[in-house]
Amino acid sequence: MKVGIIGAIDVVRVLARRLAMDGHEVHVAGLNGTEPMDDLHWVGAQMSDARQAVYEAKVVIFALPLSMMSDIPVGLFDQIPPEATVIDLSEFLQNFM
Repeated sequence: MKVGIIGAIDVVRVLARRLAMDGHEVHVAGLNGTEPMDDLHWVGAQMSDARQAVYEAKVVIFALPLSMMSDIPVGLFDQIPPEATVIDLSEFLQNFM
């Protein structure tokens, strides 16, 4: 199953690694100002831009600090397939940052 993750913070590495280990196709997209995660290919995930990450994804996970929500590309939500499950961890993560 294709999983798109938007966000480039440490918890994303954990999510990407676990999902890839379980056999999912994982695409991770950082946004402006986030650190690159070039090491993701070692766990079976790949870096993508935000539109590639959500394209044809069955699950889309947003793992962004609330301060970065305005950096989400315009029209990105229109790219998410209507049948996809969208999980927003942003508010949850805010408590740990």
